[in-house]
Amino acid sequence: PSTKPYRILCVGRLSNEKDQITLLRAMRFSRYASNIELIFAGNGPKADKIKRVARKLFDDGIVGYEPVFGFYTLKQLQEIDASSWLYIHCAKIEVEGLSCLEAIQQGVVPIIAEGGLSATSQFALDEHSTFPTSDYRALAERIDWWIEHPEHRSHMSRLYAESVQKYSSEVSTRNIIAMYESAMRG
Repeated sequence: PSTKPYRILCVGRLSNEKDQITLLRAMRFSRYASNIELIFAGNGPKADKIKRVARKLFDDGIVGYEPVFGFYTLKQLQEIDASSWLYIHCAKIEVEGLSCLEAIQQGVVPIIAEGGLSATSQFALDEHSTFPTSDYRALAERIDWWIEHPEHRSHMSRLYAESVQKYSSEVSTRNIIAMYESAMRG
């Protein structure tokens, strides 16, 4: 995508550990919030609270588009990924980051929380693709940076899509076989 609104996708269980509230708080500090469309893919125990906070941002005129919440099939999610400007991963605790990899595979540039209990930031290829966990001001700065640098985002989109190849099942299977062969040789 290259035009407004700037669609920003956040995928994951709506819960404390996924920390979607940080993205919502960031909207109050983004210069482009009125041109941002937030999409939250997932459900969970904090759904009502997150929806309430998101609705207030819209009602207060902070974001110009009503935030969208849904639970999507893989095909639907891939279509949303492909139409998104950025993918935001706010999780404070994360062990696999599969939704981040799936978004990156579609060429979506991520902004990933970087903290001691989440390994997902290892997928970042650019200093503008990470922010300190729960730091909504830093997240707003990163979002604004990517919006202000569309050529770099387009370039990085391709690099991100290519980077996922090293996590493919084929590569992983070859690595496992090589590990077993090495172990058998002693």
